[in-house]
Amino acid sequence: MPASFAPLTFHEGTPSLHCPATGRMVHSAEDGTDTEAAHSPYLRFFVDWAGNAYVAKPEALAPEQAAYQREVIRVLGAGLHEYEHDEARVAACCAVMPSSALVLEMRDASEGSYDGEVAWYGFDLAPLSAEDGLTFVQLVAVPRHGEDGADDSSSSEPEPDPRMAPFGYFGTDQFGVGMFRWSTSAQAILARYVHEDLLGGLLEDDQSIAAVSARYDSWKQSGVGLSDVAAQLNELTGDESTIVWYGSFAELCTGSGEFGREVREAWRENRGGCSAPVGLGENESVDGPVADADLDEFVVFLTTYGH
Repeated sequence: MPASFAPLTFHEGTPSLHCPATGRMVHSAEDGTDTEAAHSPYLRFFVDWAGNAYVAKPEALAPEQAAYQREVIRVLGAGLHEYEHDEARVAACCAVMPSSALVLEMRDASEGSYDGEVAWYGFDLAPLSAEDGLTFVQLVAVPRHGEDGADDSSSSEPEPDPRMAPFGYFGTDQFGVGMFRWSTSAQAILARYVHEDLLGGLLEDDQSIAAVSARYDSWKQSGVGLSDVAAQLNELTGDESTIVWYGSFAELCTGSGEFGREVREAWRENRGGCSAPVGLGENESVDGPVADADLDEFVVFLTTYGH
């Protein structure tokens, strides 16, 4: 399930906001949100009135939280070609965050000639353990790709480690170029495919775009995952985009499916080089399961597979 979303509307200015878990000040009615301050360890992101985004660093969080936090950063840093407005951007953040998360919308309502303003605050209210050692977070700004001369290819966040974000798919465009995508839940990986791939530029036909957008709104409400609607999406997108495989990282490593076997065989052939024979261990087949000791190497291979 995605994060909970709570829209709050105020008149004549917004009040101070405190973290729901700790009571620590997040937003001051007089001074706004101090992006330089040490904030509650439960705060994950903040989008201000002007659309500037600030996030907690993934490396400060527990591994399972760091995985979705990298996706939040990817969404908040995406260019306007992927999300037309900040409301859609925040909705995509909700989709990749867990059910323990809460996103608050602080809206200063329009009055007369005043158009109003809106800001968003994302929290993860899952209990923190002593082992986490997290007592506060520092916020860092997220550059918006395609703005101020930013280069998408160099500034984009890498794919999350599939051992931490184990739900994935392999998709191809109309030219047959493909790549793996990973996320923390079946619902979040569906959101990524729709927003980042399809509506992010792969679909060019207005009718297909409208159809996918309408279907996704319904799917999001019902909580379905990518595996439930992959066939429908392939019908809607035609040759513009194709989901070749969807499933879990564990299935890709050890499953008996044809696609998984093909990927593992390609990985082992890549290890041996173009002309060298593939070195197999005892009782190991060319398309057999990936050993735990080889997972680091296999994960790196997946980042370039298909392109």
